[in-house]
Amino acid sequence: MAEWQEGQEGQERQRRIARPGGLVVLLCLAAMTHAPRARAQSSAPTTAPLRVFLDCQGMRCDFDYVRREITWVSWVRNRDVADIHVLGTDEHTGGGGHAAWLAFIGSGRFEGRVDTLHFSTPANATDDARRDELVRVLALGLAAFAAATPAGEHLSVSYQGPEAAATLPVHDPWSHWVFRTRLNGSASGQSQQRSYSLHGSVSATHVTEALKASFGAYARYSHDSYDVTDPDTTYINVQKNYSLDGELVGSLGPHWSLGGEAGVSRSTFTNKDLAIQAGPELEYDIYPYGESSRREITFKYTIALATYRYADTTLFDRLSETHPLQQLEIGAAFDQPWGSIYGSVSASQYLYDLSKHRIQLFGSVDLRLYQGLSLSLFGSVARIKDQIYLPKAGLTEADVLLQRRQLGTDFQYDASIGFSYTFGSIFNSVVNTRMNGVRGF
Repeated sequence: MAEWQEGQEGQERQRRIARPGGLVVLLCLAAMTHAPRARAQSSAPTTAPLRVFLDCQGMRCDFDYVRREITWVSWVRNRDVADIHVLGTDEHTGGGGHAAWLAFIGSGRFEGRVDTLHFSTPANATDDARRDELVRVLALGLAAFAAATPAGEHLSVSYQGPEAAATLPVHDPWSHWVFRTRLNGSASGQSQQRSYSLHGSVSATHVTEALKASFGAYARYSHDSYDVTDPDTTYINVQKNYSLDGELVGSLGPHWSLGGEAGVSRSTFTNKDLAIQAGPELEYDIYPYGESSRREITFKYTIALATYRYADTTLFDRLSETHPLQQLEIGAAFDQPWGSIYGSVSASQYLYDLSKHRIQLFGSVDLRLYQGLSLSLFGSVARIKDQIYLPKAGLTEADVLLQRRQLGTDFQYDASIGFSYTFGSIFNSVVNTRMNGVRGF
């Protein structure tokens, strides 16, 4: 993810973290400047500043900006020595914005205490506005814990809003519909290689608690050329892809959903001039959907009718065909203080011939094993027996080298593993960006 913009160096040390109509925490920092540092790193005495570990594994956050704005706590890089473990997660909203949750998990002197705060930002919010809102809510949550520390003597709360909060009906002329358009072009080249592409998309979404509807269209054209001197040849790779799809999902309670999806697409890579697929779908979540930002285990079943028209005759001497198919997908996701786990297993099958099937497994794990030691795992594997679209004529050497067409295969896999270990000072509150260059470059 792209990092959030850097805050200015010359911001005032005393800052009011607030928005109209919300709580205001006045950070009276002058008296905190000379607060004594904790000598022992293993445990914090009750007179020491609040030790906070900010965990942004489930959302993006500008940690430099957070440390500059909230200087009345001690930021640490190891959750095992923290008084508060702040676990952040977020999800996309129906309007295209972000809904975020901050879980303040106590440890040591705050063992057993867990607070959760929620905030959201609209789709047109800038990165600066998002990080300001993060800091505002983060400060509110930490203030409740800091009240029991020396910082509590220097914190005050005020309210800037109407004298009486009133819940008024909101008029929405768009009735929860959100539309997005995008058009991108790119070009690059060298003396013997040239590439350019053009792609665009249009989407419309309607999201409420009872109903979710989404429609989208996408098109992409790419052209790559490569000059080879021996022999004097130019290889050209042209890819044309488009898709039009829609999905309608209704709520059947906190655990069940029923819907339907349909799509039309074209892909030169997979030999499909036209592909149409439509059918109903049913999903069950073991946990209520309201807990999806922290944990979910879902079972989704789809049955559909698929129609294909091919550019070249297939291995089975077909230029077109129509078949029913079914798919079952089981997915799980957990964002917890000890790390995150994401995984899924899916199986699809053509009902006219049960031997034409595909089974795919995917998994991603990020675990904090011990203090600064972390483990990252990623893997995916697929058994592929459903490539009914492969052209009968086979592929040329250029098709293979330029990846112009899908290759025939019985399996596909991808895997990675990594360890990281950080040791040394546990304190992480100082920001110094000298000689770092401009962020993003």
